[in-house]
Amino acid sequence: MGILGLVLAVGALAIAQWWHGGSLLTLLDGPAFVIVVGGTWGAVILQTPRKYMLAALGQARWMLFPPQWDLARQAERLQTWAQFARQQGLLALENQAEEELEPFTRQGLAMIVDGVPIDDIRRLLEADIDIEQERNEHAARVFESMGGYSPTIGIIGAVIGLIQAMFHLEEPGTLGAG
Repeated sequence: MGILGLVLAVGALAIAQWWHGGSLLTLLDGPAFVIVVGGTWGAVILQTPRKYMLAALGQARWMLFPPQWDLARQAERLQTWAQFARQQGLLALENQAEEELEPFTRQGLAMIVDGVPIDDIRRLLEADIDIEQERNEHAARVFESMGGYSPTIGIIGAVIGLIQAMFHLEEPGTLGAG
């Protein structure tokens, strides 16, 4: 859905510009791009601790390509493991735990095999979920701050353009340069 949203937003801008008779190339202004993107990144880097910035960059792919979870398939796997454990015993799940690719599920299975009480397993896995959620929230705050800074930096860019235009008031032929 992320890519669809991006395509829709850019498409709407392009269609509106074309509809008004403007050139689509006027939307691609190099100096304005540098001011907005560079200024936004600068402001975000200035306010964000390094570890949160790196975590946000690592999570950036999720915005366009969010992970897909097949919950029905996972429920079937859990049901299969439960049935297998009833028939073969909990220790028989050790091979399934070692073959499991997803770390969270592997950790849960390993704790079951090790005989960790169910309440402790729940508490430990919920703590892992809370830690991951907090990490994701820090990354989200980085992108949220970018959304807050971009319009402000854009206005600063517009003011810079007006100031440049004011320098050319005595030369009406060059007023549009700013």
